[in-house]
Amino acid sequence: SLPFPLRVLRQDESTGPAGARNRGWRATAAPLIVFTDDDCMPEPPWLAALTAAVDGDTDLAAGVTTYPEEQADRRGTWSYWMEDDGHSGHFSTCNVVYRRNVLEAVRGFDEDGFRYRRHGRGTPRCVNGEDTDLAWRAIEAGFRPGVAAGAVVRHEVFPSSWRAYLRNVRRLEGLVLLIKKHPQLRAHFGVEWVYRTGDAA
Repeated sequence: SLPFPLRVLRQDESTGPAGARNRGWRATAAPLIVFTDDDCMPEPPWLAALTAAVDGDTDLAAGVTTYPEEQADRRGTWSYWMEDDGHSGHFSTCNVVYRRNVLEAVRGFDEDGFRYRRHGRGTPRCVNGEDTDLAWRAIEAGFRPGVAAGAVVRHEVFPSSWRAYLRNVRRLEGLVLLIKKHPQLRAHFGVEWVYRTGDAA
């Protein structure tokens, strides 16, 4: 048995990460909301370090995300994993904490802009960027960001190939939408966040 209560919420239909995460944080009355993902393994001090980062001067904070040391040999040109020192401004939901009042003030994740999209006859694919959009809407609303340097999450390394990478590129249209909503992020993140500079114009 777990040393803490666990409640599983099942979706009747897929709403994408934005809808699922909104349902999750709204189902609790906790004053602090933390997020991680199912392909991540937090280190033992993670929760304490992440919540401690939200103090009198901080309303949301990002932790440190890297790869498991035992999966170092999986990393390659087309492999996928998250690498973030907490200072990047991504505020990825694999390792982030918010005050509840922040989420309430900005109405949580944008379910309309960042949702599953259908390309031709294929299965709907989820676009990404909804987590970064949430953080920057909060920052633009006056809430204060911070970094939780002691909150470390290990993100699984997924070996890949050039062909698999190309199939996954369609998800990145969310990054174009992100830059469109927050033009200042184009300079903040650099050109590697878009494939063609005209995409974010």
